[in-house]
Amino acid sequence: MTDPSRGRGGSVRSRLVAKSGTVLACILVLLARSSALACDTDTQARIDFIESRLADGQKHASWWWHGWMAVFVAGVVVESVDAGLERNTGKRADDLITVGESVLGIADLVFDPIVAREGVSRLREMPAGNDAQCALHLAAAEETLRSAASQVEERTSWMAHLIELAINLGAGLAVSEGWGERATGWTSFGVGESLSEAQLWTLPTRPIDDLDAYRRTFDSAPLVHTDSAGWHLAPGMGGIRLVRSF
Repeated sequence: MTDPSRGRGGSVRSRLVAKSGTVLACILVLLARSSALACDTDTQARIDFIESRLADGQKHASWWWHGWMAVFVAGVVVESVDAGLERNTGKRADDLITVGESVLGIADLVFDPIVAREGVSRLREMPAGNDAQCALHLAAAEETLRSAASQVEERTSWMAHLIELAINLGAGLAVSEGWGERATGWTSFGVGESLSEAQLWTLPTRPIDDLDAYRRTFDSAPLVHTDSAGWHLAPGMGGIRLVRSF
């Protein structure tokens, strides 16, 4: 017969081994977390603040980018087809000019991408395992936030409105006066200017508020970025890049 005490002893040892394994796993997790959060409290708080704000605004910025990309792509397709079918020279010119404007809109979205759309994704890929990496991470985060706010201010400035007005007015005058299609030309101007203003006014402006909130939260401390000559971090199409200002 089997001794019951041996069975109970084996069961106790099994439970002890299981509990020991659980405790060891918890210790390893805590160690991993502590190594991942190697930044000092202030630096980590700043990084977390910026990344959380950028993450909160990322969806809106992405919707804006994809929405206007769809508008411009549709403009290229529809107006190209219309131009191919149109027999009136003036109206065909209007269609082709609209295609050109749509191509410019696509190029603007592609080659001058919205920082707020992808900035936080690039930041979260950066390591922060020691003081040097933490400092670099914070510098990149502050520069990304500053660049996002600066980009919004530039895209919504009075100069941006004037540039759009000049482009649309020039296109309308070309069709109206150059090809003698006044009704078509001025209608094209009205539609083009309305779309341009809609794009400017719907641009997410949250990065400006986030930058102000960051400065207020951290006692208006200056950002790592400086406008003086030298090397500094800036967001690029492939991630964070090092650039030199003069």
